[in-house]
Amino acid sequence: MQQANNRQHQIFIAPFLNKKPVIIVAPLNWGLGHATRCIPLIHELLLQNATVLLAGDGRSLTLLQQEFPQLDSLPLPSYDIVYPARGQQMPVVMARQIPKILRQIAREKEVINQMAAKCGAHAVISDNRYGCCLRGKPSVFITHQIFIQTPPALSFLSPVILWLNRLFIHRFTACWIPDFNHPHNNLSGKLAHQKPLPGQFYRFIGPLSRMKTTDIQPYKPPEFINPKIAIVLSGPEPQRTQLEELLLKQVPALTQPVVMARGITETNAMRQTGTWQIYDHLITPKLNSLLLQAEVVVARSGYSTIMDLAALGKKAVLIPTPGQTEQEYLAQRFMQQGVFYAALQNSLQLPGAIQQALQMNGLQCNKQNLLQNAVKTLIGSLI
Repeated sequence: MQQANNRQHQIFIAPFLNKKPVIIVAPLNWGLGHATRCIPLIHELLLQNATVLLAGDGRSLTLLQQEFPQLDSLPLPSYDIVYPARGQQMPVVMARQIPKILRQIAREKEVINQMAAKCGAHAVISDNRYGCCLRGKPSVFITHQIFIQTPPALSFLSPVILWLNRLFIHRFTACWIPDFNHPHNNLSGKLAHQKPLPGQFYRFIGPLSRMKTTDIQPYKPPEFINPKIAIVLSGPEPQRTQLEELLLKQVPALTQPVVMARGITETNAMRQTGTWQIYDHLITPKLNSLLLQAEVVVARSGYSTIMDLAALGKKAVLIPTPGQTEQEYLAQRFMQQGVFYAALQNSLQLPGAIQQALQMNGLQCNKQNLLQNAVKTLIGSLI
């Protein structure tokens, strides 16, 4: 125990001796998407000689700890959000939890400031954690949802929700949007482009994807059995499990080899049945290899998934989480554009959906240096 304490003390003091900026990266624990899109950000921070501390809770923090075992991590209080089993219940269930969420945001702010003072952090980058802003220090908020799409049942609250969202975002010193600053050639649509945004506070940093177009660590058979269909699950419970159970019932009707990544970060188990392979969790190099080999990806229509698909130029079947208006909007948008095939969870017919997806155009993004420049500007302000 004494050795561990000494190591932690050395890690927190070393940045001052080396004159490295210490930056906390804190993603929201809502599925895995907020954490996965922080992976390229963390790599860029490390490349630019920053000391990075991870902060968060639940599966999203576990994922980052597995991806960056050399980095220290700080526990943050969970929002303790309860998700409904049925999508149509989402508006009411979430509305009832707003007071609790606001209390947790206030608690989160106190905790992150105490931790920052203890470890000597110079800045924080928060991915959708509204309370993770530091007093008197640079605090960056990452989101693609500037203009939140409210469910029809809560449309009367839309002005209040947009006002609250803006209020919380402007507690930070800057807002980074993981998309291109183009009115038409973008990924988030009206989520970030409904109205022009002031450039001094809002900065578009380009899509954030951990995926590479070249197989940086190829995993060939027998690791993967020539996968044609890749199923990638994520998102909050119980909807993640419900989709998994639905897909497992329909997978036997497929003639192509299938590999499923369940999105369960607690274990790394794998089981195989004929031409199916089911992994609880795949680290980035393995998942990257799987997606490169697959002809079609089956996944939720979360924004981080959209960015990964665009980075690899893959075709996909998108299944929005019932009741999540953001995912429903993105799935419908890309379906209308002929990019990805979208299917509702309660009417999904997997074999037909895959054939439809193969007829779609897919999407490919050109890599730019927007993230690199944003990180350079942030670190430059700290030195």
